[in-house]
Amino acid sequence: MNNNKPSSLTNLQKRILSAVVILLIFALVLYLGDIWFVIFLGLIVGLAIGEWVGMVRNRKPPFGMLVRHLVNLVGSLLLLGAILSFYLLYTMLPDWRADGGFPASGLAVILFLVSLVVASDTAAFFVGRWLGGPKLAPRLSPNKTWSGAIGGVIASGLVSILWTVFSGSFLIENLPLLIASLLLSFIPGLVISVFAQLGDLLESAAKRYFGVKDSGKIIPGHGGILDRIDSYLLVLPLVALMVLYFRGFTVIELLGR
Repeated sequence: MNNNKPSSLTNLQKRILSAVVILLIFALVLYLGDIWFVIFLGLIVGLAIGEWVGMVRNRKPPFGMLVRHLVNLVGSLLLLGAILSFYLLYTMLPDWRADGGFPASGLAVILFLVSLVVASDTAAFFVGRWLGGPKLAPRLSPNKTWSGAIGGVIASGLVSILWTVFSGSFLIENLPLLIASLLLSFIPGLVISVFAQLGDLLESAAKRYFGVKDSGKIIPGHGGILDRIDSYLLVLPLVALMVLYFRGFTVIELLGR
């Protein structure tokens, strides 16, 4: 008779399973849209702000309650800004088209950003574990390495190139145009990856300062909601502002559409 208990899942297995479930839920919400999309965003905002407030309360500030409330407000506004950017990109730009012919609807823009951020996060995690090397920011996040950061940039850039290829706007008429297309297609991935990793480091710095390992425990292998969306905190507002600027929209005009 075998009395051995079945081995529990490793942290990596939990991360992978959780990521798959999150992607399935995200895809379902995007498919359903309308009220389900709004409920989903509201739930994410509520949970994330709750985690942030809990993190701030974890450490008694030497600077008084007023500053604690100010820190809560700043963090909450950052989260709301990211979620509002997500909402604008997905729901307010249904008719916008990229010059290259790719139907850059709000849904396509969101899928583009998510694929780049997922590629960056995944590559940074596995390349960093595989190659190791010098630490990226040991005081903020001791597990992150320069090799992982560079791997994340490369992976995100390659995914960006794939999007350009499938959009039909990839130029291969001659070698110079091919090289130029490769470089230009790589740039969005580079920028998104850098800002995604900066958002990750920003949340890591906050967790380290407030003395918590994870922002929460709701997602097995990942921690809390903040631990899962930290890479989007700077990416979403950046892209939303760029789209608004280059397409000549204002927020008031979009909300009135």
